[in-house]
Amino acid sequence: MRYPYAGKPNATSKIRIVEFSDTEIIHRKLLDHDELHIAFPWMEYIVRFGWIPNGQSVWAQILSRDQKRTAVVKLALEQFTSPSSSLPTEILWEETNSAWINVTDAYYFMKQTDATVTRLIWSSEKSNGYRHLYLVEKHIDQPAVITQLTHGEWCCLDKPIYVDESRGLVYFSAKADTPLEPHFYVVSYLRPQDGIRRLTQPGFSHTVTMTCPDYFVDCFSNLRHPHVFYVQKIDHSSLLPSPSSCKGLILPVCRITPHQNCSPCIADTIFLHTNSSGAENIKHYQEATLIFESVLSNGHLFSFTTSDGVVLYGCLYRPRSYQPGYSYPTILHIYGGPKSQMVVNEFRFPRLMRYLMSVYFGFAVVIIDGRGSSDRGLHFESHIQYRLGTVELKDQIEGLQFLYNTKFGAGVTKDGRKVSVVDLNKVAITGWSYGGYLSLMALGQYPDLFKIAIAGAPVTQWELYDAAYTERYMGLPSENRKAYAKSSVLQYVRDFPDSGNRLLIAHGLIDENVHFKNTEALVTELVKHNKHHYLQVYPNEKHGLRHASVNEHFETLMFYWLTNYL
Repeated sequence: MRYPYAGKPNATSKIRIVEFSDTEIIHRKLLDHDELHIAFPWMEYIVRFGWIPNGQSVWAQILSRDQKRTAVVKLALEQFTSPSSSLPTEILWEETNSAWINVTDAYYFMKQTDATVTRLIWSSEKSNGYRHLYLVEKHIDQPAVITQLTHGEWCCLDKPIYVDESRGLVYFSAKADTPLEPHFYVVSYLRPQDGIRRLTQPGFSHTVTMTCPDYFVDCFSNLRHPHVFYVQKIDHSSLLPSPSSCKGLILPVCRITPHQNCSPCIADTIFLHTNSSGAENIKHYQEATLIFESVLSNGHLFSFTTSDGVVLYGCLYRPRSYQPGYSYPTILHIYGGPKSQMVVNEFRFPRLMRYLMSVYFGFAVVIIDGRGSSDRGLHFESHIQYRLGTVELKDQIEGLQFLYNTKFGAGVTKDGRKVSVVDLNKVAITGWSYGGYLSLMALGQYPDLFKIAIAGAPVTQWELYDAAYTERYMGLPSENRKAYAKSSVLQYVRDFPDSGNRLLIAHGLIDENVHFKNTEALVTELVKHNKHHYLQVYPNEKHGLRHASVNEHFETLMFYWLTNYL
């Protein structure tokens, strides 16, 4: 897939109106609203747009190229259909940020009872760097009146919100209780001073879908318990729904006794099914749950404070054959990039399967979310600005040192000793995409710590990645040449180890996200500096390995390397 590289010209963004009857287009209105570019010369991207509920206006969120300035504007339909329209473009929301502006899907436009008034719920990190919800009320020819609905050093999540306009309630997902668990909350936009109320049970991570004001579907899990789906009914007898007033939805379902740790607001665990095999399915579910609870019981969440005073979270999986008094070869699984969080109290099956395979083969597994990862606030995330590939690794290394020095997760021997689970003399780092990039940067910057790097589909120089993503964190190459150079893997190739079996690179030849050109540039430098490496190319694979046989091949290759060379 072609896309503009960092610093190169972008595609032009325009809004057009198409009129059609049923499935037949009867007239294509090619009148662009070019007034946007005139009124907002700083505009580069149209990142979100849609209809105002009355169908007579369109809204759009525009963003500058440096992604430090944004506005939400309202365009009357007449502005598209009549070139001589004198109607102004209304600004519903406008903000700037010295770091960057994260574009989200957490917004809602309310139905209009007065054509001169537009009301919406918008999310922003403008107040204290944490994403919160705001009620915006905009009258024509008057400044918008903005009321902050949520407060605190926690983030509303980048997920769609649901608004019950009849009761003045906003339902949203957030991590207000802990950064490790997403929960479902409600706040009144009529009485925001009453605060928020959590509707889901602590100890689990919840993904919620809500499409009507009386019910929501809750999918939840934690590290040791696979996903369970509940349908919850909300009791509106009080101003805000109370967890104790929630009940399981009565449907023709098969029921089992809820898990002892499940939310008290759940009457029953609900398994929807259409035939008599439901009981057998539940039997298999219970057996699978017992297996995973047994095998994954060696996963331990931990937190530590860096030398810079930042609290970070991680997770340690001990080998299946773990015995107190022994240290084990360790795999540091890494992503490390923005808009991602790996350490959560959630059952993530595909990722957990790789961890399970690792511990089965006798490895300790470590995962750490360093600065730059999501849902900890913009200040936490923006530590990586203009310095990709540096602070992320520093945090990973301090996490490994914490585990080694504190002997976290280690059992006590018969003679009362504790020995670190991780063996710092046998550490492999592996990741895909941004994680592949950091794996390469780790081997180049810390070759004495990381014995093996296994990098999948890595970015190797940011000038070869797409403009919107790269410039958000690095700015323009022409304005930040030193930052781009320091964040390039190619600058560190000469420091890669000379010995063999230290570097494995895998990449799909038709990768549409991280173009194979990145690996071409890396291999050219590796050959130039006579650095030993092993390259595995998958000719018919894109950014993710889609075919089962290819996944099996890569997993086999990866564990062959780990068992023989670590």
